[in-house]
Amino acid sequence: EIDAHEKPTLFRLIVSKKFQAAIVWLDANPDEASIWVYLRHPNDRSRYIARQLPIHIACLHIKPGNPELNDLIKRLVAVYPDGCRSKDNGGNLPIHIAFWKNASLPIISTLFKAYTSSADILDENNKTPQNYFRESGNEGKIEALADQSENDTVTNNISYRRENGSAFKLSAFAKKSLCSLRDPSVREKRGNSYRHARMQLAAGNISDRGHAA
Repeated sequence: EIDAHEKPTLFRLIVSKKFQAAIVWLDANPDEASIWVYLRHPNDRSRYIARQLPIHIACLHIKPGNPELNDLIKRLVAVYPDGCRSKDNGGNLPIHIAFWKNASLPIISTLFKAYTSSADILDENNKTPQNYFRESGNEGKIEALADQSENDTVTNNISYRRENGSAFKLSAFAKKSLCSLRDPSVREKRGNSYRHARMQLAAGNISDRGHAA
């Protein structure tokens, strides 16, 4: 792990939103995908106020219509898939952050297939990816995810079976969520509780005193 004040190159490129340059750097330096970037509490250096992998930081930058960032996230998953299993210091997986940021279907699919057990893992809001699916109010998105995973299963049957059947799990997950979504009782406004320090770290807003600005 490395202090954010040292500004490791991949971290610096992501927070500067130079996503294409980050991809180039990542291809040449794949080990950086597994390096945690942190900020410690200014009054207690044993405590983290933010600690994230590049995949968490990239997901915090998700916005509609940003293909370069989507490509970077997919590349980070390919280079270091264990990042999808890793929680930041707030207890959030990359897929949780992706849901908060209303990520596109391909990004959700990429993160989920890298760690299918994430469906039932709680984040800092005490919600799972499955909860977010149920609360999204967007049946089309869930149906599309189910359809996409079924197509993947048909066209890549052998390879997905070798990868612990991730496409089958994805399809079952999406369909189960779709059934729940059709029940009005599960439609409720979702929380949007971002932790200030981690958001500031992802934005590159770091003070000289060792904490997020």
